Amino acid sequence: IPSYAIILGVHCALTNFYIIGTTLLIVLCTIISMMAFGLFFAMLAILIRKVDSLAIFFNLIFQFICGAFVPVQAFVGIHKTGGLVLKWFAQIFPYTYCYDLFRFFMFGESYITLLPIWLEFTLLLVSSILFILLALVLMKQVEKKAKKTGLSLSLIHISEPTRPY
Repeated sequence: IPSYAIILGVHCALTNFYIIGTTLLIVLCTIISMMAFGLFFAMLAILIRKVDSLAIFFNLIFQFICGAFVPVQAFVGIHKTGGLVLKWFAQIFPYTYCYDLFRFFMFGESYITLLPIWLEFTLLLVSSILFILLALVLMKQVEKKAKKTGLSLSLIHISEPTRPY
């Protein structure tokens, strides 16, 4: 919250309730999409197993591709063909729209978004719902596998409770 207030202060938007409201709405949408995306990969991890080292690697890749470090629009300036491929790939993930909407509402009209604002909000919500549905499908697969073979997570060691004699 303090960094959010500092950013709003720098952009002279502490009293602009439109910017405050929309950025808080983006935060809420971001939290929902992160939970959906995380749940999807958690179910995938339970099914596949041994994905901990890959998860760390892909986390950084996803952040870069989605525009956490550099706006997605800058990819085309770095390399024409590769930038377009990365830009199209980035539009699969809900995080891309979260970062893009944040930049738009924080930097104002001078920031050009990937897509129209209403479409980015729509895609953010639709992709979040899609990842929730995919996670639920995977959860059913995990449940079937657990019922069939038993679910043993090798990372968790549960010891028997000691019995008083």
